[in-house]
Amino acid sequence: MGKIISFYGSDHKTGVTMISQCAAELLSSGPAGLNTVLLHAESGSGCDYSPGVRVSMDGLLPYISKYSLDFSELAEKSRLRRGLSVIEGSMSPDNEGEFDPDMMSFLLEGLAGHFDLVICSCSPGLSNGLGLGALLASEKSYLVMAPRESAVRRFEVLRPYLRMAGLGFDRVILNRFGAKSIYSPSYLGTRLGLDKRDIVTVREARSGDLCEIDERSLMEYREGAFKRDMAALIALIESDCGLKEAFHG
Repeated sequence: MGKIISFYGSDHKTGVTMISQCAAELLSSGPAGLNTVLLHAESGSGCDYSPGVRVSMDGLLPYISKYSLDFSELAEKSRLRRGLSVIEGSMSPDNEGEFDPDMMSFLLEGLAGHFDLVICSCSPGLSNGLGLGALLASEKSYLVMAPRESAVRRFEVLRPYLRMAGLGFDRVILNRFGAKSIYSPSYLGTRLGLDKRDIVTVREARSGDLCEIDERSLMEYREGAFKRDMAALIALIESDCGLKEAFHG
């Protein structure tokens, strides 16, 4: 049975889609060769960096609403490249209220039966059944946050509601981090009552504006600092999920 993890964006400027995409690429192409599916559990495509995706949450809705789905066929149709499959998010506003956590649990558990790793990219907010269902079904969850005051305050407001839903995050990823930022792991650890060792930084990349134009992730650019930070993050995820023991021998 595969592992289910999620990346949750604290707001719409976190870059959670890019972090999820890069993590999926690295985990599927690394030494372990994990058969990975990236599911965009969000309103909107999420596929800006992975053109050619053929399966969407809107297309799956009629099947998962009836709890009837051929997961072997889904695994085949969603394959983007060797080792990596991608499922597009919901593009239809009419469908947003149709997804519920039980349906997402059915979908994700079914995918976990056919993949080594299921990665969910979740947009902000808890009113969308896509993201909430993904978080509830995940074994490990990672909060992606921008190092700025508005993002921290938004999380502080949201935190009581997350607790009411029984949700927490295993690590905080400070994305687009600058060396001179005051929002360091030490500062945020003190402010949010977190262990600073559970706060990971991913440095700002210079090629960010090109990615959507080129429809490629940052892993395909000469971004040494970003790639080193992502490699460190992947090592932590492998450790958190027991992937080293399961797939590295």
